[in-house]
Amino acid sequence: MKMTILLQSISILLLLTTNVMALPVATIERIKGKVIFEDKALVSGDLVTKNGLLSTGPKSFVKLVIKEWGNTITLGPNSKMQLDLTKKTTKKKYQFLSGSCRWRTTGKMKKGKIFTRRVAIGVRGTDYLLKHNDLLNESEIIVFDGEVEMQNVSNQKVLRVKKGQWGGLGGRFGESLKGPIDLPKKFIGNYEKALLFQ
Repeated sequence: MKMTILLQSISILLLLTTNVMALPVATIERIKGKVIFEDKALVSGDLVTKNGLLSTGPKSFVKLVIKEWGNTITLGPNSKMQLDLTKKTTKKKYQFLSGSCRWRTTGKMKKGKIFTRRVAIGVRGTDYLLKHNDLLNESEIIVFDGEVEMQNVSNQKVLRVKKGQWGGLGGRFGESLKGPIDLPKKFIGNYEKALLFQ
């Protein structure tokens, strides 16, 4: 009887351990300046596995990699993102609150959405720059590669934004999705290196 209970306990423990290990982990790959996660200063090599607020100070940047999903995310200066990597079933794993964010997805893994107060951006194996101005409550995107679905969270309307295009919503852009607007190559060239760490 005791042996059966012991084996059952070990089985449950192994199952729980496997589930935890299968959860995504954000690795802090590069940092410049002051970067905070839940009141703790981060350094390169740190791992983020829980729910919390990631923020950058003035002239600061952070690049994090979520290998399980093939995502590389770089936050620019004075930016904030709520990360929740505690469950696979969490709907809003990435909530971008303010600032600028470069999102790149590589390989076959194409998981999740990134949310602002205005829009939900569907990941489609893309490379894009997302900005959210919290004061004006506006979001805008420039797509460098691939395609995204930009969804208005208030009415669920969707705008497809492709390589070389811009889309926006809120504040100066109005209450309905604007775009997509084809951008001149020179304009794209000026932004293409934004928030890239080599």
